[in-house]
Amino acid sequence: MRRFIPILLILIFITSCVYFDADRDDILQRLGKEGDTVVTIDTERMKESSLSSFIPSGELENRVNRLSLVLSDDSVTGIAQGKLSSTEVGTVLIWSPLFHRAKDENPRYYRSEHMSISAGSVGEGIVLFTTGDYESEYDSIFVSPIGNIPRSDALAMQSALAGVYISEPDSSFGLGIPDETLAKIRNVLLTIDENGEDFSLSGRIIMDSEDSARAMQMLLRNMLVQDIRRKGERLDVKALSGIFTYEGSVVSVSGYSLDKEVLENVISGSIGYAAI
Repeated sequence: MRRFIPILLILIFITSCVYFDADRDDILQRLGKEGDTVVTIDTERMKESSLSSFIPSGELENRVNRLSLVLSDDSVTGIAQGKLSSTEVGTVLIWSPLFHRAKDENPRYYRSEHMSISAGSVGEGIVLFTTGDYESEYDSIFVSPIGNIPRSDALAMQSALAGVYISEPDSSFGLGIPDETLAKIRNVLLTIDENGEDFSLSGRIIMDSEDSARAMQMLLRNMLVQDIRRKGERLDVKALSGIFTYEGSVVSVSGYSLDKEVLENVISGSIGYAAI
């Protein structure tokens, strides 16, 4: 999967050629389908954070405002938003030795067989790229969107440094969640923010019932306690009790402290489609 890292970095470079279109701030709601992981990163904020090393240096860091990715079993699709014109996007792609024009009518896009990726400008301010079928992805996002992410969840993701949304997840991402528990998750919303030098994880997990939510809360608490003991850190039971709570079928996550090293792996994995 690490072969996607240079591919996405090239596409991020291409997206240094777009204007942000405020009328298209609903795009995040349209991304993904059941089983997909949707990740959005506020690259403008990230370049001001201690994770700025993940933003390529130079002119690019002043041009790309947001990068959103849909991570599927067999492809990665992304939307990049930034500051320059769609004309420049076409110019960059036309003159790139890595791309050729795949279609010259709506939707116009370019294809790199070498990298197995397609890309194109979608009006002013938006670039779509995918390792899958470009026309199919274009239709599902811009022509006949289903609306995978509720607006309130999309807004929460956009207001954070980074946000993750998963509907009907089919993988525990190495967290060791049993399959029978995983099957009871309806959707997951997680946001990451920075407070000084610290990073925190918040969000919620919607389960299929109150009993499932109680079991998930206990599982997450036990996993956290085991991790603290493994590290030899002090166990503050009172503080831990407020990190994972539940009400009805909803498990809430509040102020879970993230190690910078762990977060770096998450961010780099998202951008490179390697760790997820």
